[in-house]
Amino acid sequence: MDLIEIDLPGPLPEAFLALSAAAIPDNPADLVARSAPSHWWFASGGRARAWVVPGRGRIAAFDHPDARTDGRNVGFFGWWESTGDATADEALFAAAEGFLGGLGRSEIAGPVEQTSLYGYRLLDQRSDPLGPMVGEPDNPLRMVEWLTARGFEPLHSYNTRLVPAEVLPALDAAIEPAASDARSRGFSARPLDADSIGAHLDEVVDVLLVSFGENFGFVPPPRELLERHVLDRLVPMMCPDLTTGVFDADDRLLGWMLVYPHYGPLCLAARGVDAVAASALRYEAHMGALRELLAPDLPWAACRTVAFAPEARGLGLTPLMVHTADRAVHGRYGGWLLAMSRLDNRTQDFYRPDPEGRRLYSVYSRSMEVAS
Repeated sequence: MDLIEIDLPGPLPEAFLALSAAAIPDNPADLVARSAPSHWWFASGGRARAWVVPGRGRIAAFDHPDARTDGRNVGFFGWWESTGDATADEALFAAAEGFLGGLGRSEIAGPVEQTSLYGYRLLDQRSDPLGPMVGEPDNPLRMVEWLTARGFEPLHSYNTRLVPAEVLPALDAAIEPAASDARSRGFSARPLDADSIGAHLDEVVDVLLVSFGENFGFVPPPRELLERHVLDRLVPMMCPDLTTGVFDADDRLLGWMLVYPHYGPLCLAARGVDAVAASALRYEAHMGALRELLAPDLPWAACRTVAFAPEARGLGLTPLMVHTADRAVHGRYGGWLLAMSRLDNRTQDFYRPDPEGRRLYSVYSRSMEVAS
């Protein structure tokens, strides 16, 4: 078996980039950029190595002094692709654990795709018919089975809840008193378009840094890069009618809810030349095409982030945010996908119609030996 070790930072061979079984294809250019010596993750102290068994599997191991580890002596695996070849996967994980053990780590966890800013978690279950979302893990379920058979256990678990539009009137009626109470205390909520986000960019990024910073495996990027990520990547994709901000009486943004259309049906590799690259998605350019593709059904809305400044937590503002956004769903969307929320996150409380979650995900970990 030909196990190729790849020093990072540095170029990734075609054999590494070519391995992907996702229904929504990865953009190889993203991995090329993130493996370059000039990338901020390496420049800020990140250490990594990658391995590939051509045509059979690949993996990378990541370690960063600023990564969120929840106090665990842990390094991360990511960029894992498996064809189901158990021998190859054993060799890949042995190499990754050897590298992390040599750095003094006693636990391996993942997937974390270098930093959770770029993605993390494995798909454990998807039992609804709506297909994969952009940015959602889309691994074969046998990868989870392989990990658990070898002693990996879920470290953190998450779900995506489906909330059909027909249940929203009852939900809105239930939370309306709390939303009205927030308004009576001087708070307001309104949609955020590109101009609004630009005007409140400092507050938007402050909230994201706090929220993302609570995610396992997060490494904070330079602030200016996160600002560009918001303006160049998030804003063009988002629903300007559903993305919602909450403001205090002085018009300071205290929290926001980032919403995309569920673009997945446009991006499926099975569409061949008609598939839209996820990195090319733009609301103005692609929302009409999505509606046309799905007609007579309506597209769904994917709530990707609900985040508040620390001082706004506990003030009862989530009902105000949800109540405001729900009004724009009626008649235009099939419902909400409350995307990839950790099972102990309080936003779970607002979407009870699907209490179990039809999509489940986890970050997995196991102990390993530290090199002497």
